[in-house]
Amino acid sequence: MLSALVTIACLLASANVRAASSKFTCTDVASGYLVLGSTSESSDAERLKALGPLDQSDTPYISHDYSPPLFTLESCNSTYMGFPPNMTWQEGYLVVYGRWKLNGKCVTAGSNGALALKTCVSADGKALVNQFFDTTFDAPTGSVSDQAETQLIGYTTNDTSLAMYTTLTRHRKTDVVSQTETPPSNDGGSERRILFYPETTSGKLPS
Repeated sequence: MLSALVTIACLLASANVRAASSKFTCTDVASGYLVLGSTSESSDAERLKALGPLDQSDTPYISHDYSPPLFTLESCNSTYMGFPPNMTWQEGYLVVYGRWKLNGKCVTAGSNGALALKTCVSADGKALVNQFFDTTFDAPTGSVSDQAETQLIGYTTNDTSLAMYTTLTRHRKTDVVSQTETPPSNDGGSERRILFYPETTSGKLPS
């Protein structure tokens, strides 16, 4: 995975050249699968379920998908959000700030936190808060691990920081993935997180 780190770093370095511009721009960084990881009090083993759009509607929710698509992670320079335009090293971790795209749309948190594919925001303003994620690549030894945790940030650098939680919300009798400020309750001690697995040459899905 060292080559993946080099590729990502090169792409981000290229994007940094444009970061001085006041125009809001994004640059594709990597493609791969989004996966829901879940653990419980009774078991430390993490259960993985690949994610994708729930249906073929204009704004489909994000849910479990047996034939998951490849999402694209893009790094964005946003004056409004205020985070490092492309990447930063924190205690050996590579953090990418930006959005998740699929079929020309962006993963977006609704008013209840439920994630869905919606039109990507083009203006550098408040609407970006619902589409801006941080994705952390575990690289303490100079190589990227097989998974990277990603979550909605939910605030700008001018706001008070928030703790975001990955939960499940029911929609038409189906669980959809959500990002909320409220901790999950009555779930038997389950903890969930969204993970990114880079595309592999074998095309093998995470299991």
